Amino acid sequence: MKHKMTRLLVMCLTLSMILGCSGKGSVSSDATAAGSGGAVPNTTHADFPSKPIEIIVPFAAGGQSDTAVRLLLKTLPKYLPNHATVVVLNKPGAGSQLGVQELIKAKPDGHTLGVISGTNVTTFPLLQNVKCEISDITPICQFMDNSQMIAVPLNAPYKTPQELMAFWKSKPSKPFSMGIMAAGSSQELLVDELAAATGCPMTAVPFASSNDALTAMYQGTVDAVVMWPLNYDKSQSQIMMTATLERVPIFPEVPTVMELGVDFAIRYMHFDIAAPAGLPDDLTKILVEAFKKAIEDPETIAAYEAIPLNLQYKSPDECLALYEGELKDMTVYLKAKGILK
Repeated sequence: MKHKMTRLLVMCLTLSMILGCSGKGSVSSDATAAGSGGAVPNTTHADFPSKPIEIIVPFAAGGQSDTAVRLLLKTLPKYLPNHATVVVLNKPGAGSQLGVQELIKAKPDGHTLGVISGTNVTTFPLLQNVKCEISDITPICQFMDNSQMIAVPLNAPYKTPQELMAFWKSKPSKPFSMGIMAAGSSQELLVDELAAATGCPMTAVPFASSNDALTAMYQGTVDAVVMWPLNYDKSQSQIMMTATLERVPIFPEVPTVMELGVDFAIRYMHFDIAAPAGLPDDLTKILVEAFKKAIEDPETIAAYEAIPLNLQYKSPDECLALYEGELKDMTVYLKAKGILK
């Protein structure tokens, strides 16, 4: 059981690090509750913001989440009172938990926000002795969905998703190798699930970086890679399927693994903006509306499409539903594995 817990913890930590390594600065006005974090009654904050708003990014500068935030924050100030200044504070460490801990301990006055994912407030509290739960935050919005995709080189013998799935189900004698970004990650879990569902022997091959994995695929060292949208190069590879519940908006022609007959999807690959618990209702409303407008701004949409990144807005209530769903699913999963009682 100790081995199982260690492996799952490694999976969660590496997932967080992958997301970070892969950003600068709303939701509908009716979704202004601070959620289970507990908003306080409206007060008067006519001078808000009275200083620059800081957004804590719990990953290193230059990574995927950092880049995504910084693109969003190019348009955010014009939707804030007095065109407020917004700055990014990169606080990497402990698989993103260092920055998140600083966020939830901050004063809930609207001047400190942070980037989080569902893992920070659901899986981590289940597996680690950390105080970081859904009740510790005030969700503001989701701004990006980060989808995992399976890609093959352009010279691969299978030209369509259906051909690749048929090849897998033919149970070839040689294991099908897939490059992943870290051992014990959700990408390795995806490879395991595909192998079990198709009957094809598969091997997950970990690399130090996504670029290393892609280089190996282009050189023929591995048959395919599990990657993020930011890594896609259509001149050298073809996306065959996504490990998502629904098709990815920036790749609408690519089917999901579930459409292809594999009952598996990684449901919670998203980045959100949150404030500490206890943010007053009026400040929550200001921030929610400003972020929603920034996400819907044509300049933001164009910037995300150019990379591409999957810009996707969800309201505070929708974020809470995602967190609660992930917590429920992970609790069931960990109990089934004998890791939780």
